[in-house]
Amino acid sequence: MCSLCHVQWALAYIAASFGLIQILDLIGQRFGWPVEIVRVLIIAVAVGFFVTLVLAWYHGERGAQRITTTEMLILAALLAAGGVLAWRLALPTATSVAIANSTRVPDDKSIAVLAFADLSPGHDQEYFSDGLSEELINSLGRAGTFKVMGRTSSFQFKNSKDDPRTIGQKLGVGYLVDGSVRKASDRVRIGVALVRADDGSNLWSDTYDRDLKDIFAVQTEIAIAVTGQLQHSLGMATTQTLVAKPGDGRPPSGNIEAYQALLQGNFHSRRADAADEVKAMEFYERAIALDPRYALAHAQLAISGLWYAGTYSNDSGVEREVTMARVRLAVATAMALEPDLARAHFALAQLRRIDLQFADAEREFARAAELAPNDAGVIRQLGLMQSERGNIGGALATIDRAVALDPLSRDALFSRGLLLDLIGRFDEAEAALRKAIEIEPQAAANHSQLAITKIHQGDTSAAIAVARQETDPFWRRWALAMALFAHGDRKQADAELEALIRDNGADSPFQISEVYAARKSPDDAFSWLDRALAAKDPGVNQLFTSSPLAAYRNDPRYAAIARKAGLDPANAPALEQKKHGSVAPAHGKRKRRGHLDPSGASRPSVARIMSLQIRRHEGIRCCC
Repeated sequence: MCSLCHVQWALAYIAASFGLIQILDLIGQRFGWPVEIVRVLIIAVAVGFFVTLVLAWYHGERGAQRITTTEMLILAALLAAGGVLAWRLALPTATSVAIANSTRVPDDKSIAVLAFADLSPGHDQEYFSDGLSEELINSLGRAGTFKVMGRTSSFQFKNSKDDPRTIGQKLGVGYLVDGSVRKASDRVRIGVALVRADDGSNLWSDTYDRDLKDIFAVQTEIAIAVTGQLQHSLGMATTQTLVAKPGDGRPPSGNIEAYQALLQGNFHSRRADAADEVKAMEFYERAIALDPRYALAHAQLAISGLWYAGTYSNDSGVEREVTMARVRLAVATAMALEPDLARAHFALAQLRRIDLQFADAEREFARAAELAPNDAGVIRQLGLMQSERGNIGGALATIDRAVALDPLSRDALFSRGLLLDLIGRFDEAEAALRKAIEIEPQAAANHSQLAITKIHQGDTSAAIAVARQETDPFWRRWALAMALFAHGDRKQADAELEALIRDNGADSPFQISEVYAARKSPDDAFSWLDRALAAKDPGVNQLFTSSPLAAYRNDPRYAAIARKAGLDPANAPALEQKKHGSVAPAHGKRKRRGHLDPSGASRPSVARIMSLQIRRHEGIRCCC
């Protein structure tokens, strides 16, 4: 066969292949075929091209112009074999798909400090081992050289049996620090290891036997050693200057008892009940008594007092007023003693928020975040404050920073879901909220917010089902009132709203105003907003992030409410109006109504100070 015939065979094959690929691509789009199927067919066609060239040469040598049946079968078999091979090579395995869907890409310049194990004889020094882990997180974070994973995410693996590779993938880090503490009398033994997450290899390890009085020097030694080993592993110039001076968690007098009292206060403050909060404040006060110039103890006392006043103090307001006076003094003292203490600025920011001084509150949150750039909880609170003032876009960017630092933090993911829902990115909001539920399924408002997002997606049946899974009685009723109304079940929706007013009308007027706004009853909505202002309901702070109330931005009453709440009406964002109906995000003023008495009855919601945003396990609970 002549050269021209070879070209004719090739051109004919290319033309036929191009037409076949176009047809298959259209069919694949129509029927939703995975992209790998079309990719495999293209590879098979490419294999067939070379087979065609061989046949063209063979027929040219024989002078024949037609392909035989046998040759056609051989060509089909080769194409099939090539397709199968390409399929096996192109498709990821089930394991790789699972890993891709459930893990993060490790960042080589990142590290997670896992909770050190308490190996003390009585196993009663967990507060101390946790404290050492947290101080190492803070020390490495202040160095600024590496991305340091937040405490919430790192401590998810406390007592975990997961191997280093699994933990590294889940956290998205390249290195892990693990260790143990054995404390007995005035002696302490600390074992520390730096491990590569990808293969579990031990890069460095050491054991420190010291007197308890030398604990601060040991903490610095460990931080410098870990930083130096990481720099060496990454080929960086090794220098000890990357580890900042001893952390602000240490009392200026060096009093070990004061430091231990602070750690015990932090330990109890992270637990979710009133008795532990009281114990926490007692330990902070003990630390202050041992060292009156201990600024961090004053700041932590203020933060614990804010939490207690907003969740547990009695309805008469007397106890709350006493606690708040104590809080204000503690904040002022902390700021005077150490003006650059991140926790002092954080406490002051929360106080300014309560006082409806939002510009000052945002400024203080920003300063706290500047002083503690790796504290995901502080950064999250800054984002929430930005959203309260109307800067939704900036708030989302800030919340994304918090998620990057603490990817397994329920609170960070929950906040991200709220903001994504507000700007109409409902599928992403659902993904964030479902991850939050996976991490902390019993947390209040998880399911209620997901129910709101399902309403926005137009799936009201799913919204009702999700709302019924809400663990907190108040949020469950609130979400059901929304979901049932959106579904068209007016009778049941009215029953939920009536019960909400009966049981929570006194302490939750803002949420009731949102329900009425979603029901297109503006007069009732503004009437309940007036009640919220009169009751000093902090939920009014979320006026700009309430999607049902956004529908009434042009009503003069909206601007009046905003001004009375300390907000500038001009900053109210133009929230996207949902095509499936608009309801409120579940992050208003509600406190942690999820606390239950041993009897199982919901604790009375008594204070009108703190919003749901001030929650345990987030920035307000980060120590040091």
